[in-house]
Amino acid sequence: MKMHVIRSAPCRTYLLSHGGRYHPAPGLGSSEDQQRHIEHDNKLPPLQALGPVLPPPRHRDLSLVHWDIHDAIVESALTLEAEDDFRLAVQEIILATPISWSRCQLTLQELLATIATETEPLGIVSLEHARRCLEQLGVSEAWTFLQEKQTGADRADTLEDLGETLRNFQPPDSPHSQPVPGPRCIGLDAIESCFTPSVVEGLSRPELDQDRVPSDQLISYGGLESLSLRELAQVMIGNDLLFFALDLLLRLYFVQGFGAIEHPDEPEEVFKPSIWKLAILSLFRSLPGFEEIRFGQGLLGASSPKPTRLLALNLPGLQCTLRAHHITKNPPKRSSIGKDSSGTWCTGFLKEYPPAMSRALAVEFLAWFARQETDNTLPYDIV
Repeated sequence: MKMHVIRSAPCRTYLLSHGGRYHPAPGLGSSEDQQRHIEHDNKLPPLQALGPVLPPPRHRDLSLVHWDIHDAIVESALTLEAEDDFRLAVQEIILATPISWSRCQLTLQELLATIATETEPLGIVSLEHARRCLEQLGVSEAWTFLQEKQTGADRADTLEDLGETLRNFQPPDSPHSQPVPGPRCIGLDAIESCFTPSVVEGLSRPELDQDRVPSDQLISYGGLESLSLRELAQVMIGNDLLFFALDLLLRLYFVQGFGAIEHPDEPEEVFKPSIWKLAILSLFRSLPGFEEIRFGQGLLGASSPKPTRLLALNLPGLQCTLRAHHITKNPPKRSSIGKDSSGTWCTGFLKEYPPAMSRALAVEFLAWFARQETDNTLPYDIV
């Protein structure tokens, strides 16, 4: 049902149009979700065939518009005493709300569409003045914090740009030679996306093996020409998430932060795709502070061997800590392929880290903070 609603726009809009707010619940792949799947009989819920039916409401799809900001701006305009205060009021409302720039732009565009249908002014604010102010605030040049110079390298647009940044970067002589003012991200624990071809797929579709030639060129990575449209969409999402993780890890390197990217180990078959075959990761491995760690989650409590690889930044004790958290000497022999007797995918449980692995990562993250110099003279409210 969840997979169907994600991919079927008519069913999704029909469901959302009925309203209803639901409390957040454990997501797909969680232990609770697996238990529900086991208890469910895999049958459809009762469907009404006869009798009176309410008229269908107007369908609506998922929306990124921040309606609280939308309504707050309108309400604020109605209470203003001077038309020139409208722009400042809008800025204050936006700055007081945690929101991404993309969603903020969509909200301002929706507000412009709302104003375009109005015939009466917003209190003392004329529609023309409101439209002009919203259009001005809808561009990044109107916000000073979006114009601040980025820390470290300028943002790369492609993996090739990211690789060029790595090749040209000269590491500082001292960890403290490049102070970074203001708040910043100092840690990353990235689980690289599962939207990539798996060993299970290779077993079920051997006819594709000849097309999946390993290459460090993105156009051939994963045998894109062999994928269905659904698989291609999944791989494209995985590429976007991988690029985001690598870009963030590079920024953490510039500010002497810490981080780790986790992904299944490289398959033994040479024709199988893997992120570890990408040339960009070879550049990361050559930088000081980076370490590649290979281990099996089965030794840490997973139900199958699950060979795993980590690209760790400034976590020198992580490999020893992972070994110290082994709970068995021999990896499990069972395989997590296909479905079990209850119809549950065996790979679902592997989406969660074993507790021993989670604890090992937490120990090393805490050790990184313990190694940092702190300033005890800061006021308590700032800390």
